[in-house]
Amino acid sequence: MIEIEADDRRFPFGGGELRTRADFQRALLTLCEPFAEPELFKRQLAAVTQPGAHYAPRVAQLELVSRLLWGLAPLTAGGGFYPGWQPIRDAITAGTDPEHPDYWGQQSDYDQRIVEAAALGFGLALCPGELWEPLNTAQRTHLTRWLRQAAHSRAHDNNWLLFATVIDLGLASVAEPLEPEITEAAFERVDTFYRGDGWYADGGPGKALDHYTPWALHYYALINARLNSTDPTRTAIAVERARAFAPHYLSWFAADGAGLAFGRSMIYRFAQAAFFGALAFADDPGPGWGVLRGAWARHLRWWASQPILNGDGTLSIGYAYPNLQMSETYNSPASPCWALKAFLPLALPDTHPFWTHPEQPAPRSTTPQPHPHAGMITRHDQAGHTTTLTAAPGAPWSHHRHAQAKYAKFAYSTAFGFAVPTAAPRYEGGRLPPRSGANVGHA
Repeated sequence: MIEIEADDRRFPFGGGELRTRADFQRALLTLCEPFAEPELFKRQLAAVTQPGAHYAPRVAQLELVSRLLWGLAPLTAGGGFYPGWQPIRDAITAGTDPEHPDYWGQQSDYDQRIVEAAALGFGLALCPGELWEPLNTAQRTHLTRWLRQAAHSRAHDNNWLLFATVIDLGLASVAEPLEPEITEAAFERVDTFYRGDGWYADGGPGKALDHYTPWALHYYALINARLNSTDPTRTAIAVERARAFAPHYLSWFAADGAGLAFGRSMIYRFAQAAFFGALAFADDPGPGWGVLRGAWARHLRWWASQPILNGDGTLSIGYAYPNLQMSETYNSPASPCWALKAFLPLALPDTHPFWTHPEQPAPRSTTPQPHPHAGMITRHDQAGHTTTLTAAPGAPWSHHRHAQAKYAKFAYSTAFGFAVPTAAPRYEGGRLPPRSGANVGHA
């Protein structure tokens, strides 16, 4: 069992200097500590129901339960111990029981529950000893039916298509029937999003190319490559494209591990490192085990030095500091836990090359590096910073909050902070003068 020591409190994530596998286990446990006891868990479930997202409070509660699994399932699969599994199990059995007052509700097409069901499927695949074996027959039936609903619901025509594949992997891992046609159809459609050199546009031609390429499209494909042994051709494609993408994505990071703040959903923070962890999970070294581990570890260390936690130890909404303006309409207070996807390498044993190879710096050059499929040119300066010039349109995501700031700037850099305006830079966002004779109030 990994204990969180008092000396670790000087680091936001705990875990000492974040160098060893045990350090990163402690870091995850520190991030999950606010949920580890039944009363604490109940308090956090109540807290995430405050308004903010476009979906119902009970779905925000589901989001909290599910997103913890992106980190806790790998920790458990790798032999780590988390003391708070019972309240998670209780929430899952209640949330999937149609007769229970805390039922999460039946999925409908394009439903946020589809997103969160994928994390439950992932959890089943990696740690059935915590999420399946303790359940009785009725509870297993409820969970299976609820996940099947999600897998068969219509998903948005983007990275959402791959959620059903992860759900199916989870059900298959507990001896439920595999539905290969779901995975086949999803990947056939996602193949049309592929632009080349490892880049995907999230939704096909004309859509944005951003962090969703590595932390979603590649991430789920690499999970399938590791866990689905029925389709070696698909596995080979996933790994080949990830290898092609790795040199491009490495250029998005500064020498100290800071990632490029670009695009939507930046409140997911160190999910930016999830791609490196997924490549390791698929047992492929990509640019080399030392380079892969170095990029992953430096990024997490960079985030560990930022003030990103709320007073109760939970991840705040914001980027390098709390800032509600950075959120999207699909973000609740539980949403930042998507960052825990970065901890996938904890599923690997300490004898795995990812852990035994020493960290190495990523190849860097001051010569500009073009990314034609993404409409970008990236350059590293001698101080170790990364600057990217972008000609990619922001219009595809204009329905997201502050899309102009997140997509349409001429340049993005790891050397400077990133924030968004309090209002859009247009007439409606300005302060209008009162009409003549109108009463003027002051707040």
